[in-house]
Order: sequence, then structure tokens, then C-alpha cells
Amino acid sequence: MKTRVTTMVRIFIRKHKNLAYILYYSFFVFFLYRLSVITIRGTGQSKTIICASWLTVIFFFVFSNKSLKWWIGFPIVLIACLYAPVAAKYGPPNYYLLGSLLGTDSQEIKDYISIIKLRDYLISIKIITYFVVTILISRMKYLFKIQWMNKLPRANYQAIIIALLIIVVPPLDFFHNVYNAYNELNVMSNKMLPQDWQITSVSPKYKDYVLVIGESARRDYMHLYGYPIPNTPFFDSIEKEVLSNITASDFNTISSLTKTLNLIDKNNRNYKYGQHIISLAKSAGFETFWLSNQGRNGLYDTPVSKIAIESEHVIFLKNGTFDDNPFSDSDLLPFFKSYIEQSPTVPYRLFVLHLKGSHIDPCSRVINYSKKLHFEHNKHNKQIECYINSIKQTDELLGELYSILQNNKEHSGRSFSMFYISDHALSYDKHKKVFTYEPNRIKQYEIPFVKISSDTQKNTIYTSRKSAIYFFEEFAHWIGVKSKLFEDMTLFSDKIYTDIVIDGITANDKEDDKALDLSK
Repeated sequence: MKTRVTTMVRIFIRKHKNLAYILYYSFFVFFLYRLSVITIRGTGQSKTIICASWLTVIFFFVFSNKSLKWWIGFPIVLIACLYAPVAAKYGPPNYYLLGSLLGTDSQEIKDYISIIKLRDYLISIKIITYFVVTILISRMKYLFKIQWMNKLPRANYQAIIIALLIIVVPPLDFFHNVYNAYNELNVMSNKMLPQDWQITSVSPKYKDYVLVIGESARRDYMHLYGYPIPNTPFFDSIEKEVLSNITASDFNTISSLTKTLNLIDKNNRNYKYGQHIISLAKSAGFETFWLSNQGRNGLYDTPVSKIAIESEHVIFLKNGTFDDNPFSDSDLLPFFKSYIEQSPTVPYRLFVLHLKGSHIDPCSRVINYSKKLHFEHNKHNKQIECYINSIKQTDELLGELYSILQNNKEHSGRSFSMFYISDHALSYDKHKKVFTYEPNRIKQYEIPFVKISSDTQKNTIYTSRKSAIYFFEEFAHWIGVKSKLFEDMTLFSDKIYTDIVIDGITANDKEDDKALDLSK
């Protein structure tokens, strides 16, 4: 059958040579162009006509040569095929994505992968399909006895020329992005240089400042924010200031806290290396402490741990990754109590506590928690039950921190103020009945932010829209530091401070992910 078809094709070519050539190259170029478009999309790059056309030209030479199609064409297509599902969720490779993968634990990497939907893998199937069809078409050129390719330089010279083109031209910025992200991680491995903050005044209102960074807490599952189940008894009992409409800087820990704890250019979301809260506090004369129940590093120090180790006093319950040794957040309390009761070497101190909180797989966070709420009728939503209890567990921890600070104030007279903010929230997959990461769902960003101070005398709720991308400015205002480098402003006001990226997610999110009430 194959021989008969081949014979018929040869006869057609002899009779209609010019038409056959036109048809062959039309199909060949068409599929090369489609392969170029889908490959660029698979690497997360912009799919412009110019980029796709340029890559089509490169692919034309690559797939017209037996050696080049496998030594250059196949690796490019393979990378695009493997990365395409990731690109569908996270876009092109960048510092935050690479840092998250290299700086997090194996479970969280599994969580990142688990949010990729089945439809996101369809682009990989398309890439494979176009690649196979293009290969088959390229192999048909022997029927036309095409000779002009033999007059080109030898395959090794072609490979060098095309490799240089691929590296230089925009269509495959994928490799540039990976290289730049890797270089930025290497820069992170070096000690941060002192920053010239151009401080104009330092006038702290309190003696001790405590920043508690929660993990994966979503505010609509907190009684403080209206959830019907009483899982925030400490917050409910104390006078505080509350931001009821604030969103996280990003959807996961690394990228969110990098944007939250550093001074950020609000237009392009970039930050200057080394300009973070610890650097500012130290420059203002604060003694700094960092206590963490998160892992210090994966293959690299994370951007967050690099900020942490700039503190003068550092405690990591885990020296490895997030899931090394299952410490409880409450294990930080003895260290905090010891530090807070020490005689200060300077007038003002900053304490940062980074919790494990309500991280994905909340049931593993509350295994040893003795004060869990139970819902006998709840047989199908154990994840939500555990999540509710993980929030209650964090609320209890915050109550103990407050008691330590209050007792220290009574004995030493040191006033205090405490922030509680979560790095990001979580989305709930109703089909799988699990909490997960979903970058395009607004619930992934709806976090709590609460301020409690030793002199707070009434409850105040601010309902205007806010973004944690302005947290650095709020932090500076909180500790009483002014500088020429940033605006003196506060989020605890009626003024609106939003993030255009999150506003876009809000506008496009049509999913119904309301908090599920287990009390009914």
C-alpha cells in the first residue's frame, strides 16, 4: 500500500512539478509556523507574529536537515512540551517561580503541580502533534529530489549558526529567562550590602514591635471576618484595628513575601536587592529578631530566608526545607519569651515570627492540637474542618504572644504593637475537596491583616480596598521611620491602595468559592 501511494505521488510530481513544489512547501511552512506558535506559547512567551515568523525561518532550516531536526529541533520542542502546562498557570520562567521550586519542599512542589488542570496539558499534546506532522512532511522531500539543501554548509556549521540565532532572537526568551532567574538566585547567595536608606527621621511610638507572618490563612474562614464558627476567640476578645478588604501581593509564599517585605516599584513590581524591612529597621537603630517555623532553604536559601538571616538574632526550627521535622508554631514561644524578657541593648526592638499556620494539608498541622472543634455531621469536608482548626490554633498562639508582651509591659514598662498578616490565602477545590493554589482565583489572595497595640482602646475596621504590595510603606510608618525613598503612608486608613494585577484577577474571576459553613 505504501509503495503504491509513493508511486502515485511520484507520478503526480512528474506531471505537475511546479504545483507539487508549491503544495509541499505550503504545507511544510504552514505546519512549521503552527509548530512555532505553539512552541512559543509552550515556553510562556508572547506569541507575536514577528516572533513566530522568525522561529519559522529557523525551524525551516532545522527541519530540512536530518541531524539538526533531532539535535536542535527536538530539544526545543521537548522543553516547550514539558513546560507548557506550567506556562499555562505561571507564565514564563522567572525568579519567583525558580526560587519557589528550588527553595521550597517536595510537598509544596507537588501542590504547585497539582493545581495544573487537565486542559493545561492539551497544549503539550498539540505541540507533539505538530512536531510529528512536521517530521513526516520533512521526510517527504526525498520524493521531490530536493538538492539545494546539500549546497548549504555542513551540518555542524549550520548547528552553530542556528544555535546562535536561537539564543539571540526573541522567540525563545525562555532560555534567557531561566538564565536570568538562575543568576538572580546566585546573587541571593551573597550577603546583602548595607543600604543607604536616606532616613530623615526615626520616631517609634512603641518599644517592641512584633510582626507575625501567617501562612495560607484565608480571612473568610475566620470568625473575626464573619465566619459563623467561633475559631478566633482571642481576636474576638481584644481591641484591634482590622483591614477587611486587603489582598496578598501574590499567590504563593516566595513570590508574595518577596513583594511584601521589600520596597517595591508599584509600576513594574520590581524591587531593589537588599531594600527590605530588616535592613530598614537595623538602619533605624532597631535590634532585630527572626523566629521561623518554615524551612531555611531548599537547594538555595529562599528570598525570605535571605532577609531573615540579616537579623541579628535568628532562630529556624527547621534548617532544611519546610517539611523537615514537624515542629508546631507553638515551639517558637519559648524562644520569643526568652528574647522579650532579656534586657534590651537598644531602645527599640523588632521581632518577626514566621509561622507554618494553615499551610496546604491543614490536617497535618493540627494532629497534636488538643482544642480542636469537631463537627459530627461533617463526613465529607475534613479538610475544611482541619483548616478551621488550624486558624483557631494560630489565633491561640497570637493570644499567647499577646500575654507574653502584656506581662513584659507590666514588669518592664515596654509598650508594644503587633501585626498579624498572612502571606497569601488558598482556594478550595470543591470536586477534589482539598485546599489548593489557584493563581487566577481572587480567594487565593484574600488575607487577614490585624494590628493590636498596648494602647488600643477600641475596635476599628477599615473597609476600603488595600494591597499588601504597600506593606513596606505601612511597616515603615508603623515603626516610625521616614525616608526620601518612599512615601509616608498607612494602610490603616480609609484611603484606597490597590494593585492593578489583583484588580484584573478580581474582574476576571467568575468562580464561586465562598467559605463553606460546617455549622449547618
